[in-house]
Amino acid sequence: MNRQERGSSQKRYIASGNRMSAKKRISAALAYPLVKRLIVENLPPHKALYVTGLLCSIAAAAATGATAWIMSVMVNSIFVERNAASAWGISAVIVGIFLIKGIADYCQTITTGKIRRAIVSDLQNRQFSRMVRFDINRFVNQHPAKFVSKIMFNARAAAAVILTLASSTVSDVLKLIALASVMVKQDPVMSLISVTILPLLFLSVGAITRKLRALARGETELAALVQSIGTEAVEGIRTIKSFQLEEKAAASFAKAVGKMERRGIQINRTSALMSPLMETGGGFIIGLFIMYASWQTLGNGKTPGEFMAFITAFMLAYEPAKRLARVNVDIQKQMVAVEQMYDLIDTPEQRQLATAGEHLGDVEGGIRFEDVAFSYGGNSPALHGVSFEVRPREKLAIVGRSGAGKTTIVNLVLRLMEPDKGRILLDGKDISKISLSDVRDNIALVSQDVFLFEGSIRDNIRDGRPSAADREIEAAAELARVTGFASNLENGL
Repeated sequence: MNRQERGSSQKRYIASGNRMSAKKRISAALAYPLVKRLIVENLPPHKALYVTGLLCSIAAAAATGATAWIMSVMVNSIFVERNAASAWGISAVIVGIFLIKGIADYCQTITTGKIRRAIVSDLQNRQFSRMVRFDINRFVNQHPAKFVSKIMFNARAAAAVILTLASSTVSDVLKLIALASVMVKQDPVMSLISVTILPLLFLSVGAITRKLRALARGETELAALVQSIGTEAVEGIRTIKSFQLEEKAAASFAKAVGKMERRGIQINRTSALMSPLMETGGGFIIGLFIMYASWQTLGNGKTPGEFMAFITAFMLAYEPAKRLARVNVDIQKQMVAVEQMYDLIDTPEQRQLATAGEHLGDVEGGIRFEDVAFSYGGNSPALHGVSFEVRPREKLAIVGRSGAGKTTIVNLVLRLMEPDKGRILLDGKDISKISLSDVRDNIALVSQDVFLFEGSIRDNIRDGRPSAADREIEAAAELARVTGFASNLENGL
């Protein structure tokens, strides 16, 4: 990419970045529509698995409530009434309750894991499929590792949001309903006091959530930066060693890692504030209830079993309640990545290249530029009034200083971009009116940047013409003088 192209593209991306920042500043108001879209688009394809997981959650919640309830029966029958014979039956019931809960938790974990992997794979594929169809200008001055890193991270974050709301939160709510029923049954007054105090704790989460969202905003950018610097160093290791840039490369990587470490510590510290808030509130409620229960048991005829069932239900409800208090915090940490994901999926191409058009017959290979002009993002033109002709079987070398537009000419011939003005003719036909696939099927590009895709040498050669037979692949390899060294490879071509 020439200097002029890089400069104009950089200005365009600075402007794009400013628009993105403005969008993110208002993203808190858009969180609900994004979450709704996320669930509506991604959960229905897995409804059978989700319903199975939901049934498991209901079974686990019922077993959790039964665990608290059986405490009342156990204490009153065995320790108050001293009915030793009931111990066998109560023990069997307890074993059954925990067996049901264990099986339900296992099934829920399996179904949730399957849904998570399916959603992550689908969202990664959607983002990547959209990315490779972007206008080529989108990739200028953007390190490839950043694109890939964001695709991977965004999909995992989106799946986490979906399953946090649709699975974990639902499971915790069901458990709280079951345990609250036991608490109300044992002591309605104390249950009301608990329900009154807990929401006061949840209100304190709002300030933590806002601060956490601000900190999480740049986390994905920093992660992508670390990956891009590392990938860049590996790909350019020969240059690094040739110019003795090892110290500089290590310092750049360490600086990026340090920034990400500091941001991670800030996020962790802010997120951890939830624990002392909830622990203190929970301890206050338990202490209050012990005082209340002792008065009720000693003075008003309440049984120890009722006290035991209530305190067990409250203790079991504490963890689900604490997780629910953190739901908004956990989701806000992921919503920045979800916004980035939909920015990528929803961004229209800057230049829509027509894929329909005339079909070429036998191509002779004549190319003519007629008063062609092109600029990157409306900046100073990379090409202006360019006209020339290359006749069939004629060789032409385009020579010029850096930034003169040599790369731009090649990109225009391949229709990777469209000219702002003028026409490009292939055998006398305007290439903008020719089918895009026909244009590229008849033009071969040998780039100065050598790049091999994942797969064998044979697979890479076949990418040029997927319908090629093996003998044609081997003939092409022979012409390119590849067969000599390929024969020494373990798998050959």
